[in-house]
Amino acid sequence: MSAVPEFRHGEDRPHRVFATFDDITDMRRAQEALRDSETRLRTVADFTYDWEWWRAPDGRMLYVSPSCERVTGFAAAELLADNDLLTHITHPDDRARMADHYDNWRPPAGGALDHDLEYRILTKDGAERWIGHRCVRVTAADGTDLGVRATNTDISARKLAEAEIRSLNEQLEERVRARTAQLAAANSELEAFVYSASHDLRAPLRAIDGFSQIVAEDAADRLSAEDVEHLQRMRAAAQRMGLLIDHLLALSRSDRADLHIERVDLSALAVAVGEELRTAQPERQVDLEVGPGLIAEADPTLLRVILANLLGNAWKFTGRHATAHVEVGAMEHDGRRAFFVRDDGAGFDPAAASHLFGAFQRYHSADEFAGDGIGLATVQRLVARHGGLVWAEAAVERGATFYFTLPEARPVG
Repeated sequence: MSAVPEFRHGEDRPHRVFATFDDITDMRRAQEALRDSETRLRTVADFTYDWEWWRAPDGRMLYVSPSCERVTGFAAAELLADNDLLTHITHPDDRARMADHYDNWRPPAGGALDHDLEYRILTKDGAERWIGHRCVRVTAADGTDLGVRATNTDISARKLAEAEIRSLNEQLEERVRARTAQLAAANSELEAFVYSASHDLRAPLRAIDGFSQIVAEDAADRLSAEDVEHLQRMRAAAQRMGLLIDHLLALSRSDRADLHIERVDLSALAVAVGEELRTAQPERQVDLEVGPGLIAEADPTLLRVILANLLGNAWKFTGRHATAHVEVGAMEHDGRRAFFVRDDGAGFDPAAASHLFGAFQRYHSADEFAGDGIGLATVQRLVARHGGLVWAEAAVERGATFYFTLPEARPVG
């Protein structure tokens, strides 16, 4: 309400009074709403778990949340009273970096400060804590600079965990280096053994084979049929031992040869290997079915060795059947593409599947099917060198399927 002066006349007695009345209900309600809003905002700020502060453009602290005492050990009133306390509690090693950060509080006209960083503080009792700091420049609706608002989170537990992880990784790397050195030494010893086997054993084997042949030829008229058979078996055993040495050498080299990964047409490679097997055994009736468009990322030379061993086994273990069916294809296995070679031959007991990939491990005897037990061991090593897996499924006299995975082929183009 507002009033105007009285009008007087004569003996200065009041003649009349004029007054106006304004309805200020809305204004009062707006004032009460503003107070309620300020109270709510203050409550939210005061009860934040993180340490919050608001600093004016001239560097004065305008607000510090009570939670700063939980984080720093200093009460909010202490930081409000001492504008330099924030710098003093910053770790000495981080002060220069924080000073550079604070210098950016006054960005170019129209700029805005919105920045994250991590630094250390020293609490009131001298403990070191890591702080995750994020600040943003505050401006009024008309663009007036109102200072900087910051949120500070105690990230000490996370930093401790990261340090522990780094330490564990360093220990793991050291163990890997030590293990790698041990493996290198073991491989060097194995290489020396293989060299010895290839040279020192070959000479006596050649002597046994050669002298047995001389005796068989020079004394043929004085030897009985049984004696000749013994000499033949002696020569066959010596030749077989030489072949085993060759295969051992090949197996040892499979771990050392450099990989040259490229895009390989596995379908074409399987067809080529199949044709070689047909040429070697033209009397066999084998239906080879190769899936079209089988592409792999592999070393082409080593992939040929893999297919030669798997298809060679399929040819061999279907040898007692008048006709045979061998299939090369691919399927999805645990979200990854797996290639396979399947036959309808002799198969094997599924319980023996995990043992077949060891060197000299055989399910069938040499009298049933020729072989030395090196082929599948070679396959496993070569597949593993590509980062893949190999496994088998089978049933006695119901055929066998050998699966292997290789890196996924890259898209064309």
